[in-house]
Amino acid sequence: MSSTRDALNFPESERAKMADYLPSKTSIAAAHLKSLPHTTLTYATSIDSQITISPGIGSPISGPASKAMTHYLRSKHDAILIGVNTAIADNPPELKL
Repeated sequence: MSSTRDALNFPESERAKMADYLPSKTSIAAAHLKSLPHTTLTYATSIDSQITISPGIGSPISGPASKAMTHYLRSKHDAILIGVNTAIADNPPELKL
């Protein structure tokens, strides 16, 4: 994990709670199901089920703890599926948009 993601500080106690639900390259279940993908769905929404104040205006709907958990989960998976608008908005350096 990069130092930026480490700075998000997802506590070890919280990581331990998720361990049984994340893909493990050494678990018996992983060996048995290695031909099947392990899928984890995460999302954030506001109390009124909106994701922005209005179209084209980004607005944070989750806090630092949620962001830290999301980055931790991403670090435990081989691939991440996102929408094109997320890719454009986030513009990660690996994507080179």
